[in-house]
Formats: sequence, structure tokens, C-alpha cells
Amino acid sequence: MDRSCPRCNKLTTDDRLVRCQFCGSLFNDPGKDPYPLTQQQEDRIYERLNKRLKLYVFGGFSIFALISGVFLVDSMISAYQRGTEFLNRTVLEKVNEKFRDPTIKQTVSDVASKEAKRLLAEQIQPEVDRFQRETNAQIESFRKFTVSMESRYTGDYQRLSAGLTKIESSEQKLEAGNKKVDGLIQTMSTTVDNLDRRKALTDLTAAAVGGSRPALTQLTTAAVSDKSPEMRRLALSEILKVKGFWVTGSRIEGAKLHDKDGKDLKVSELKLCEMIPEALHNNAWEVRAVLVRELGSRKVEKVPETLLQIIQSDDNLEVVKDAVVAWTSLTGYRSADVFGLPDIATWWESNRDSFQKTLSKAESCP
Repeated sequence: MDRSCPRCNKLTTDDRLVRCQFCGSLFNDPGKDPYPLTQQQEDRIYERLNKRLKLYVFGGFSIFALISGVFLVDSMISAYQRGTEFLNRTVLEKVNEKFRDPTIKQTVSDVASKEAKRLLAEQIQPEVDRFQRETNAQIESFRKFTVSMESRYTGDYQRLSAGLTKIESSEQKLEAGNKKVDGLIQTMSTTVDNLDRRKALTDLTAAAVGGSRPALTQLTTAAVSDKSPEMRRLALSEILKVKGFWVTGSRIEGAKLHDKDGKDLKVSELKLCEMIPEALHNNAWEVRAVLVRELGSRKVEKVPETLLQIIQSDDNLEVVKDAVVAWTSLTGYRSADVFGLPDIATWWESNRDSFQKTLSKAESCP
């Protein structure tokens, strides 16, 4: 229903409002008619009150009825339980009284015994017999299994034992073979070692024949101190070969010396002070050998000492042998050894003073 505001005269269509939505003034005077309701509003209020009243009334009765029903059911259950308990207790008491009677006890015992026998005969005994038969069958099956396994394992053990015996025999043969092989390897190793040592001695011999004094020194050491008697004998044999070669052999026959211009030098014209340093220290062994031979013809002071030094220390056996030959020419002493040691050194110690009296004074160089 449309209403007009008495203050701003604006219309409103919402009949639920009691104040103007525009200016906030009351539609009616509160003193005369405070909040008058329309018929529609009264109907709505009535319907809502009616529904709520029904809800409260019927809801309250329903809740009360539900609670009463629960209590009733609980009471009936309790009464039933108490009645059942009382009945059971009464029946048990009556039964106990009856069973106290000896006649009834005997009767029940007889019946129970007969029933137990019947039950044992009809139900339990067949099951016992069946179980016994199955057990016997299983025991017999297991016995057969154990017998077969025993037979099988006995055969396997016998085969294994025979195999082990063969293996032990093979191991013994193999061990014996290994010992033989070890002995053969040891023999071969010794043989190879001997061959290597023989080759080493042969190589030293070749080097000594070529003029190497260190090679002859190693041969001498082997001949004296080698652990093997065979190697000592072999080393001594090689030394004799070397000395046999140098007794007759010479590598400077016809050798000549040349000056810086390549002209031949007459060794006999060289002064002693020029010859001695070159005979001791010249790098060419051929030069040293030629000069040493010439020193054998110079019966002058310092020559014996020079020749002895060369015999004792020069690394070339050609030079050493020529020094021994020169020593014989100079002193008249002939050594039993082609290389002069230790005979020449011993002779010089004994005859130095007397022999030096026969020597001429050395000429001085400008």
C-alpha cells in the first residue's frame, strides 16, 4: 500500500516501514496510533505465531514421549533381566537339590558313561583309527624316503670318497712332479746362471785381448774370489788366454808418430822431458805405447819410475806390455809375467839404489 510522508510528501510502497526512507519522519503520530498494523501484517503475524505454537506444543510432547519411552524400555529390560536371573538361579538350585540324591547321581553317571562309550565308539574311535592309519602310512613313507636317501647318500659318499682318493693320489703325483719341475727349474736356473757368468767371463776375455786392463782386473778378481770353483778355474783359464795372446801379439808394430803438420817424427830425437808427460797422460794409447818403447833405450834418471808407474796404472794392456819390454831393455830384469806385476815392483824395491847409480842425469828442457 502506498503511503505519503506527512513531512516531505514523498511516496513509499513498502508498507512495513514506519519511518520515511527519505527524511526519516514517522508516517503517523505516535501519540494517537503507535505503529498501526494492516490486515495483511496481522495475518502474517497470526500465521507465524500459530506455527510456532504448534511446534512448541507438539515438539514438547514428542520429546516427553520419547524420554518416557526410553525409560519404559529400560525398565522392561531391567525387569526381564532380573526375572531371567531369578529363574535361572531357581532352576539351578532345584537341579542341584535333585542331583544331590544318590540315585540320581548314579543314574546320571551310568547314562554319561554309556553315552561316552557310545560317543567314543561311534565318533571318536573311527577318527582315532583313521588318524592312526594315516600316521602309520606317513611313517612308512618317511621310512622308505630315509632308506632311499640313505642308499643314495651312501653311493654318493662312496663315489666322493673314491674321487677324493684319486684327487689325493693326483695331488701326491702333482707334488712329486712339482718337486721334479722345481729341481729342473733350479738346475736350469743354475745352468743359465753359469752360462751367463761364462759369457761374462768370455766378454771380459775379449775386452782384455782388445787391451782393456779393467777387464783383466775383473778376471783376476773372479779367479781369486768367485764362490764357484768352476768359475774360478774358468776365470784363470781366460787370464792365461789373455796373457798368451799378449806374449806374442802386438798392435803397434810399425806405428809412427806425426807432428801437427802430419810429418813423421823420429822418436829417438825427442827429449826426455817431452816424452815422459806424453807417455803418462796422452789420450791415445798408441802414442803412449810408442813412447814407452823408446823409454826402454833411455838409461836416464826418472825413466825407471815412469815405466813402473805405467806398468802399475795404465788402462791399456798394450801400453803395459810395452812398458814391461822397455823395463827389461833398461834394467836387464825379465819378469815371469807378461804384465810384470808383482815381480817388477818387488825387484825395484830391492835394487833401486844400486841401479840408480848407473843412470845418467836427465837433460833439462829450455
